[in-house]
Amino acid sequence: MIRLCPCANPVDDMPGGLHIFGVAAGTAAEPAVYFLPEPVRVTKEMSESFARSALQPGEIYRFTKICKSSSCRHWSDEHGKCGLISRCIANLDSTALPVCAIRPTCQAYAQDHAAACQVCPRVVQQWITGLDEPDEPVTLEKIYL
Repeated sequence: MIRLCPCANPVDDMPGGLHIFGVAAGTAAEPAVYFLPEPVRVTKEMSESFARSALQPGEIYRFTKICKSSSCRHWSDEHGKCGLISRCIANLDSTALPVCAIRPTCQAYAQDHAAACQVCPRVVQQWITGLDEPDEPVTLEKIYL
């Protein structure tokens, strides 16, 4: 089964195979995401519009694409799974499971089930401390890969 990455980087991957599956909401202190009923494919025109915006696309939308698994810098060969989502889950304090259009094919859900879904609404903007340090905890207010 093809798995989707719930943390796709819109800057590196636009527009080839990229979809929007959520819209950022909430505040910097309490980030949140409203999930779309169905992912929306990013078109060339959308990509051009993002390039003209004062905001980064990841500050507005959540993007997904096919998971690169072992080809991704966040993949843990040692554990055979996404290291980023595991580090995010380590900081989890939410119990609500959001509705999500990509859950059936999401790599994070396949790997860590409900715990991954609980983290997802908090993944909103630009990145983060601990991204390139595997032993550092990941803060969740600004993720943008």
